[in-house]
Amino acid sequence: MSSIDAFAAALTEHGWRLLVAFTVSVSCVFVLRKSYRRWFGVQRAVWLWWLPVLASVVSQLPHPVSPSAALPPLVYWIARVPGALPAHGALPFMPDWRVVVMGVWMAGLVAAMLWTGMKQWRFRSRLRDATAVDELHLPCPVLRAGRSDMGPALVGLLKPRIVLPSDFRERYSVAERQLILAHEATHLRRRDVWWSLFAQGVAVLLWFHPLAWLALRALRHDQELACDATVLSTHGMPRRTYASAMLKTQPAALPLPVGCSWSSRHPLTERIAMLKSSFPTSRRKAAGSLLLCVLLGTSAGLAYAASATPATTAAQARYQLSVQVMRGDHTLAAPVLCMAAGQVAEIRQGQGADAWQLAFTPSASGTGKVNVHVTGDIGGAPGAAHLDASVAGPLGQMMSVMMGPSNADPGAVHVSFTPTSGCAAETADVSGGKITVQLTNVSARAAAQLIASRAGLSVSNPQALDEQLITFNFDHMPVAAALQAVASIDGKRASVSGEHVNILAK
Repeated sequence: MSSIDAFAAALTEHGWRLLVAFTVSVSCVFVLRKSYRRWFGVQRAVWLWWLPVLASVVSQLPHPVSPSAALPPLVYWIARVPGALPAHGALPFMPDWRVVVMGVWMAGLVAAMLWTGMKQWRFRSRLRDATAVDELHLPCPVLRAGRSDMGPALVGLLKPRIVLPSDFRERYSVAERQLILAHEATHLRRRDVWWSLFAQGVAVLLWFHPLAWLALRALRHDQELACDATVLSTHGMPRRTYASAMLKTQPAALPLPVGCSWSSRHPLTERIAMLKSSFPTSRRKAAGSLLLCVLLGTSAGLAYAASATPATTAAQARYQLSVQVMRGDHTLAAPVLCMAAGQVAEIRQGQGADAWQLAFTPSASGTGKVNVHVTGDIGGAPGAAHLDASVAGPLGQMMSVMMGPSNADPGAVHVSFTPTSGCAAETADVSGGKITVQLTNVSARAAAQLIASRAGLSVSNPQALDEQLITFNFDHMPVAAALQAVASIDGKRASVSGEHVNILAK
């Protein structure tokens, strides 16, 4: 698995959890917002948008993996094999649908960002001829646009500005102007421009999701309603005056992606209808706050529980190691090992002072990665060379360790292995001298070693077979016949003698 494949796999896994959490939580907001607004007020209803934020964040939190019970070791006895054997390389590149999905998503993301940036730039470019209004004492500068269809609006993140239309003084009465300025100042105090940026960013990130764009529009509408309610409750102005100011506002000439606009693009019917409703009592407001806390806690718990992978956990994962053990130019062993995460696979060879052994223990190390703990000894006498190392890397990439005082030492043993997820022989079954195994894109050499190891045999000269990838499906085939079928791929024949398999020329 290449780095691109690993990144695509991780992005797909996290993106899927985010998508599910966002979809469910936003759907809940759409179901609740009107009832919440009616019972607890629009100022509490806008807080419902914390639900998708919290659910999406919680869905990305890691889940602890309980340590699995100690698994019995797998022990492989390997016969000494002279001769050279080419090192196992990384697995060949295989197209992955997740890479295609990632490419399409990234292309759409770039397009959505450019589209949003262009709309923001077009709005800001219309303000080049705006002039400052100095007589108003507000928390931020005020600009009078050169056009009558620009504003009222609040624009800018780090340096916010209130934008007024060119005929602001002539179009609105004194009371209406006070309400509009108080409305925009309320947006500033509530930091609604930052929420607008965040919501626009989510919509761009999920450009393919219709609910993301509907949620963006609904959030902006709720922000306007909440500001309307705040201004009315604070200033005590007649609601008829507020409605008159809304009706006098011209439709905005250009949309404002990041900012807060008074524009009649927002549904005026619902805003004016809200002006007729009474404000909720303090008890209802308190009940709305309490219910919101319950909803947030429930959604966070459900999102966290639902984001757990129900299928294979890290403790249940299986790995295949294509191992090669060499001393100098001589291959000592080249088995293919299959084991579960946390399980120890041991390789032993020889007896007495010539004996050596290795043990491999794989464990998950992030998406698309694995950590392999390798221990080993050379020679049976005290003071023999000892290996104790952990190697981490992406699946499909060859890793290596060395036993001995130095690389230049002719007695040093070099151990290389290529870990992959799952096991080509995971379904293998040997009973009555017959084998059932599925092999897909496995080299002839690895296939022969795998079949032999499942039958309790060892291949004496695996280097006689090449690295050509093959696919086989043996269903209760005699082991000798299965080995012969694999050897025939290279024009060789397999000879079984005792516990050893020899690959011979025809």
